[in-house]
Amino acid sequence: MRHAGTQGSLTPDSKFTDLADAWLDDLRLDVDRAESTKETYERQPRGSVLPFFADFAVREITVGRIERYLKQQRQRSFSMAKHSKTTLSMVLAFGVRQGLLDRNPVKETSQLKKPKRVPKALTPQELAAIRTAAREFGTDTHWLGPRPDGQVRDLIEVMLGTATRIGEALALRKCDVDVTADPPRVEICGTIIQRSGMPVYRREQPKTKESNRLVPIPLFAAEVLRRRLALLPADAEPEHLLFFSKNNTPLTLSDGTHAARSPHRRGRPARGSSGTGAVRLRGGLRRTRRRARRSCSPRRR
Repeated sequence: MRHAGTQGSLTPDSKFTDLADAWLDDLRLDVDRAESTKETYERQPRGSVLPFFADFAVREITVGRIERYLKQQRQRSFSMAKHSKTTLSMVLAFGVRQGLLDRNPVKETSQLKKPKRVPKALTPQELAAIRTAAREFGTDTHWLGPRPDGQVRDLIEVMLGTATRIGEALALRKCDVDVTADPPRVEICGTIIQRSGMPVYRREQPKTKESNRLVPIPLFAAEVLRRRLALLPADAEPEHLLFFSKNNTPLTLSDGTHAARSPHRRGRPARGSSGTGAVRLRGGLRRTRRRARRSCSPRRR
């Protein structure tokens, strides 16, 4: 006999939690979604959606109840409400496909209004301070950690010169770089994936298919990439990463976030940091590079 969470035994009177479990089982069979995306969707319902609707049957998930839930989430943050609405809509859309609901009630709820926010690029002073700090990172005589190998400095320069995400910059390989072209260019065609319980690996696609691109780079970034290429073993394969660990494995995204955050601090980074500064830095680097493209080519200060 099939247990309550399987698709064949679901009815409108089934618990919402059983519907969510069945949706997750169906999601795991979706070959078109990345495994990291599936893991994200598995975490999201448990955070807030399931606790709020755990005691309701599927037929009791009404527009009014969803509206109240989303307003509570919106009081906490727009991002939280948006992700919760997306997850809840996917679960209930699955219920519609299973014949448990006539329509998806999430679609009848009010539109979430995104707060106004002006994207901010780094100022020339902020950019100069970051680049200086990255070059001097770990050189202080009172530095308590291991001596840096220059990857912090080079990663920030490459991110600035290519306007890439951290995962995309860490995924650059020898074969993705052409510093002899005029102008020099890099091909963005992968990203670094870090999944729970599995080794870090390079995925042959950036965040989205549309993110595959050929990027002309300024001379300062080309200089950094030449240095990275020179550091590779003489017999390095074309697929060898430009940023790698001592064991020749990909650097993790947490390594990259640490790299983006650490130049702002002296000594060891504090434990338990939220990484907010790293997010500001990563986004700022991308916006700064895009703004520079519209004006003039950036130069090494």
